[in-house]
Amino acid sequence: MKSRLLASMLAIAFVCVAILGVPLAILARHQVWTSARERVREQAASVAAGMEDRLDAGKPIDLRGYLRLMPDRRIVVTPALGPAVTAGPTLAGRPVISATVVVADNSITVAAPRAPTIARGREVTAVVIGLALLSTAAAVGLALVQARWLTRPIADLVTRADMLGRGAFTAEPLATGTPEIDRISHVLERSARQIGTLLDLQRDFASDAAHQLRTPLTSIGLHLDELSRIGDGPVREEAEDALTQVGRLDDVITSLLARARGDSAEPDVVDLGALAKDGSAAWERVLARHDRRLRCELAPGVHVLARREHLLGVLASLLDNALAHGDGDVRLSVMQVEDTAVLRVSDDGPGIPADLVSTVFNRRVSGSHGTGIGLALARSLAAAESGSLTISSSRPAEFLLALPAVDAEPKRDINPPGQQQG
Repeated sequence: MKSRLLASMLAIAFVCVAILGVPLAILARHQVWTSARERVREQAASVAAGMEDRLDAGKPIDLRGYLRLMPDRRIVVTPALGPAVTAGPTLAGRPVISATVVVADNSITVAAPRAPTIARGREVTAVVIGLALLSTAAAVGLALVQARWLTRPIADLVTRADMLGRGAFTAEPLATGTPEIDRISHVLERSARQIGTLLDLQRDFASDAAHQLRTPLTSIGLHLDELSRIGDGPVREEAEDALTQVGRLDDVITSLLARARGDSAEPDVVDLGALAKDGSAAWERVLARHDRRLRCELAPGVHVLARREHLLGVLASLLDNALAHGDGDVRLSVMQVEDTAVLRVSDDGPGIPADLVSTVFNRRVSGSHGTGIGLALARSLAAAESGSLTISSSRPAEFLLALPAVDAEPKRDINPPGQQQG
């Protein structure tokens, strides 16, 4: 913005200087030539007035006194009777300015070289150009000052907006003296406080919900642990599986709470195939209870840089969606396509209705019974890991999770930070 503002100011200054300077230079040169012609005409008239009596009396013509006053002039006196008398330097072949005065049939001509007038015209033009350049330089300086004065408050607003994005919601409004910018600053400050209040409410709710959920989860975990110790084989196995799910649910609660607070853990390298196998084990038994099977094609060595809890949340949402809205076998596959890690979940059900394809990832949109939150949450978790969750086929339904693939061992810079190779 500063460069555009500066460019517009300079363009206006250049146009103004051109509009004033060009006509001024033309008028100045015209005035120089007009003055030179008037001077020669006055000199011719002066010679004629001085020679009138001598010419009328027929006396000899003496021009030496005039030459002392006008040494660079060529004077030609042509009497009515008699030869012409010439005095002064020869100007033949040189551009001249001349004037002729006729007195009683006697003509007096005074000629002057044009070179001094040309030089004077150039001097005047140079002065005008110098003044134009000086005016332009002053305009540039004023434009720089004005542009800096106008853009500094906007730069401060950009800084405030960036601070708002980083979570600083208590900045005081700016007082710049420019009503429009001050109004924007006040609106931004008011919006920041409102957003801060909403975020505080959200974080408080997340903390309260996590606390309220963990209390019964702890009780359930204790009962399941007791069952796993005193129960027989099948009961013990089911109790241990349930304990595993309780632990994962606790991890999910922790992850969602951290995400709500904006302090999620750092991503790590995850084997996507191994994660899919681990995260789908419990769903395989759930599907079996509904006479459905889980078919897995998990390619080894497909790694991504992501938070494990987020990926497990996406996988759980997709498998739960296939269980609730699909039919037949559920297929889970993991593969790598060039630099992209791909996880697919599909089933043999009727698919996604045409009117829901464009809105199925919106919150509170569900084809039948359900909350309409699972797929929306799954897409947001995928986006948080620089991935995308899309529908690759609506009939039958197939969801595709795409993530940037990475090496199993992240590459490390050989040089310590701040050092360069020589």
